Amino acid sequence: MLQLPTTVILLLLSLLVHSDPVYVKMDMTCDGIDQKFWCADLYIYEEDYDDTHDILTFERFCASEKRKVFKWEFNPDGDVSPEYEIAYQVSHTCTPTGQYWCVRPEAVDVSVRGPQNVEFDVDLFNAENVTETACLPMY
Repeated sequence: MLQLPTTVILLLLSLLVHSDPVYVKMDMTCDGIDQKFWCADLYIYEEDYDDTHDILTFERFCASEKRKVFKWEFNPDGDVSPEYEIAYQVSHTCTPTGQYWCVRPEAVDVSVRGPQNVEFDVDLFNAENVTETACLPMY
């Protein structure tokens, strides 16, 4: 009889515990284009298997410099997995034609236990996993 109240209390306490931080660095370079500036829509998200991904941040920007670096600290909501699957998607104009292309590589798995670091370093002009159209927006 005492087990049920103890289980309920532990469940309620687990809801108050925050996840350990995940530090994400996104380092993008755009070299090889003739345009004076380039633009991008960037999503950082925690990938879920049912395609209802948890968007951690969205950045829309244009830059005249060849390199753009972002740094964030996230405390993602977990699922039943022992890992976070951290991923990004970027639509960008760092292309030969200046039209938007989509880069969406595989997610990086990091443990849900303890602080974690994830670094994405992408040369947009020569990126792999490219679709020569803009990415679909994530909601």
